Amino acid sequence: MKLKLLLVFTICAMVSTAQSKSGSNTTDNPNLTVATDNNFAVTTLNETINFDDEIKLYPTVTEDLIYFGIKDDKSYKFTITVYDIYGKKQNVEIHEGTININDLEPGIYIVRFTCKKFSVTKNVVRK
Repeated sequence: MKLKLLLVFTICAMVSTAQSKSGSNTTDNPNLTVATDNNFAVTTLNETINFDDEIKLYPTVTEDLIYFGIKDDKSYKFTITVYDIYGKKQNVEIHEGTININDLEPGIYIVRFTCKKFSVTKNVVRK
């Protein structure tokens, strides 16, 4: 146990020393990290965008229709797919703002909204 801790501290010290010698630099912005080493720069954006809130799906327990909408009237072109809990794609009728799951067996289903920017999955229960 002591040997493992010593090894971890040694590696951390080596990384810290290497960063200070190579001239690595980071910005004060907590969401943006810029590391430079001679003529090479790596930039990462540590920002998490929660696209799950972009899609409204209700009710989550129903017998026939599920309603969906996009937050703030944004326009995304979605592909909507419904799967059972085993991952098998289900045939459902999808119209503007509604998904008809009346022909499905009672159970739990996964509704996936996919567009170019993101993919969101929601769960629904068919009574």
